[in-house]
Amino acid sequence: MHITVSSSDVGKRLDKVVPEMLPDISRNQIQKMIKDGLVTVNDRQVLPHCFLKEGDVVRVTEKKPQEIKNIQPVPEFRVFFECADYLVIDKPPGLVAHAGAHTTTQTLVDQLLERYPTLRQVGEDPMRPGIVHRLDKEASGVMVIAKTQSSFESLVRQFKLRQVKKQYAILVYGHVEPTEGVIDLPITRSKQQYTRRAAGRNDGRQAVTRYWVERLIGNTSLVRVQPETGRTHQIRVHFFAKGNPIVGDPLYVSKKIKKIASGRLMLHAELLGFHDLAGEWREYTIPPNDDFQNILKQVETARD
Repeated sequence: MHITVSSSDVGKRLDKVVPEMLPDISRNQIQKMIKDGLVTVNDRQVLPHCFLKEGDVVRVTEKKPQEIKNIQPVPEFRVFFECADYLVIDKPPGLVAHAGAHTTTQTLVDQLLERYPTLRQVGEDPMRPGIVHRLDKEASGVMVIAKTQSSFESLVRQFKLRQVKKQYAILVYGHVEPTEGVIDLPITRSKQQYTRRAAGRNDGRQAVTRYWVERLIGNTSLVRVQPETGRTHQIRVHFFAKGNPIVGDPLYVSKKIKKIASGRLMLHAELLGFHDLAGEWREYTIPPNDDFQNILKQVETARD
């Protein structure tokens, strides 16, 4: 579906024009579609507040379930814990959380709906049913999936108010100094590349990451991280800005560093804590998986 912007729509914001094309979809859902790249202007991904010019071509791509049939298999998630209100899962590396503009593989959402079709009724966005937070495609580890609307709303609120405990294990290049500290650098979208984020600019949003070095392995550091905020790519951006990019990161990488062939992003979400609907504190820990541990062993062996 597409339209060509006429003189009557010149100067209007994209997120004001698209609702006229999709009257049955809410404004919030449309903004998410734009951010996911499902709405483009002149075949380019733009922001929701993009102002339109006469002759611009606004194109809407609607992903249909049948479009992702017969695709290359991807790793499957593992259920770590389940109750009536939520699932706690172990997401493997290589599995994207939900479909975006250029998604050509099966997603976590696809797998969830195959096992739990009632999730379609949970959440605010039909493209992200039950999803209250996310992990990057290349990352692994613990995620919570809401099974009911009340649980969804409770979990979203806790994430928004920073009442959730999160801890990650990462392997980074170099020896991190100091060995324990806080990275407090604002994060904003990169001016050079739309999919990247940049740290340190004054126009960025506050981002705070606590860390401590677990041990040094050759010219790498195994680090535990507890982000206090939840910005996109926060841990990856902060350690790249610090001069210690994460091993296996395809986006935030330095040409000066001799790369380790890890085959995956060495970032694992190992702990997640939150309050359930009864107000009880729940905490779930999933240690780094085998492929993560195998890379650690390889780096250890190479050091010797």
